[in-house]
Amino acid sequence: MTAVLGLVGSARPWGNSEVLAREALAGAAEAGADALKLLRLTDLRLEPCTGCMVCALAGRVCPLDDDLNFLLDEVRQSDALIIAAPTYFTGPTAQVKSILDRFLILSSSEQWAQMPAKPAMTATVSGLESWRGVTVPLHNALAQGLGGRLVGWMVCYATGPGEVLLQPDALAHARDLGRRLVTGEPAAPPENVCPVCGADFFHMEGTRMTCPICGQTGTLQAEGKTVAMRFDAPRSGGRWTPASLHKHMEEWVIPSGARFMARRQEIKAARARYDSLNVEWVRPS
Repeated sequence: MTAVLGLVGSARPWGNSEVLAREALAGAAEAGADALKLLRLTDLRLEPCTGCMVCALAGRVCPLDDDLNFLLDEVRQSDALIIAAPTYFTGPTAQVKSILDRFLILSSSEQWAQMPAKPAMTATVSGLESWRGVTVPLHNALAQGLGGRLVGWMVCYATGPGEVLLQPDALAHARDLGRRLVTGEPAAPPENVCPVCGADFFHMEGTRMTCPICGQTGTLQAEGKTVAMRFDAPRSGGRWTPASLHKHMEEWVIPSGARFMARRQEIKAARARYDSLNVEWVRPS
């Protein structure tokens, strides 16, 4: 049995994200998937991370009592993953960002770090190409952090609910990616974007470039009258694979606790300068 889970990041019933997820599921079914599920992220109660760090520094269960573990259990039980979600003001929705912000829980889990990668795809919806912002690579980061091995990703531009149904090319793209979830054959990545996460913006130092989302590196090279991006060998998911997140936890996050404790009294003394500042906290009544 091949179980495919579609995570829909839009609250709109029969919105463009849901349509693309269903189209991808149809493609997966054509390729042999026989257990299809949809989960709407806005049906979940996802609390924002408070930064308490007990999962990282104390090895304890996250104190937030919400639906994150339900989501993670559904992901664990799936063989392939679809993420279809819209763009809100040049970035991902709050539900998508809330899950990304809770990734310390996954980073703390050695069991999650050893989980075999499963095929994954993302479908990002935006109203205007010029407003798609940073959504695509963050959707791809979410897919990879949840244990996905990207077979491809897509973007479509549609505003009204279900408008993508009038775009045969977008539907065909989603269905093709859905088939690839079962066959495992990756689609060719677009040109001049990060080959790991799909970002099209980079930190530059001279001709060297670094993807700020996944850390992939490369070089800008002049080729005749044009400039081309030449990427170094992909880092196998960069920082977003469960194994990489766990390594980051062990090598940087956990040691940061001891570094902080060593200077805690120094910090406490330094903040005394604000004691005489008359500041009023404003809270809703």
